Amino acid sequence: KDATIRKLVSYFQKDFRVIAIKLADRLHNMLTLNYMSLQKQKEIALETLSIYAPFAYKIGAYDLQYQLEDLSLLYLEPTKYYDLLRSREMIKHESHFLDVIETVNKSLNAHHINNRVQYVPKNIYGIYKRLETYDDIKNIPDLFSFKVIVDNVNDCYKALGVLHDLYKVIDAYEKNYLVHPKPNLYQSLDTTALIESGQMIQFLIRTKNMNIRCNNGLIGYGEIYGSKAREKIQKDLEECGIEKIWSFDSKVESDAEFVRILKQNLGR
Repeated sequence: KDATIRKLVSYFQKDFRVIAIKLADRLHNMLTLNYMSLQKQKEIALETLSIYAPFAYKIGAYDLQYQLEDLSLLYLEPTKYYDLLRSREMIKHESHFLDVIETVNKSLNAHHINNRVQYVPKNIYGIYKRLETYDDIKNIPDLFSFKVIVDNVNDCYKALGVLHDLYKVIDAYEKNYLVHPKPNLYQSLDTTALIESGQMIQFLIRTKNMNIRCNNGLIGYGEIYGSKAREKIQKDLEECGIEKIWSFDSKVESDAEFVRILKQNLGR
């Protein structure tokens, strides 16, 4: 098993497209995991959670990461998974905050800021991990998020000003990833506010291209950069720290030790 993972990582080094193919393949495997034995389900789910989901995060492919994490938790701790799913849906209905989309959209339009607002719930595994820090699911600041997609960086800052006028913003949770992107190149202007129900919600303000990159990471570069995508991917792989993983391949003899170091480097 360790040798297989090591071989897989060596393929990633030769051609980035292998990462995209293998992540998509693993997602397909997770979606059909119910046909396998319970022991095999847990084994594959654990491997997915420790290798594949972190790899997706490392290259900024959040959509894939969240799906892989949630499916893993579903098979590793099904009772916990469904409990958290029910709790999240219950809070959503209690809060009655979906009119936020209309309110924000109208306010931004009034300020002549072209925009699209999308509701995004936090993934179940994300909630599971947050509860290691927060004592109540309702206290998770990014339990519910709204993407605010605008035309350019200048409009990102204008939109932030509008949101500050609309809601009570919690300064401690405001993060400017436009100026300083995350190591996996996540770029967004994130702020958290209290709505009338008392529930905290997060706004993720970004341009269309930033949103594609935030959803799909390096896998989405074809849509953004066209014919220059491959060149841009190779450059950004270094910024993501993937090159560091390749570097210790030739220095470690044991496959088990290689996988141990790999997991350590994939950690966040």
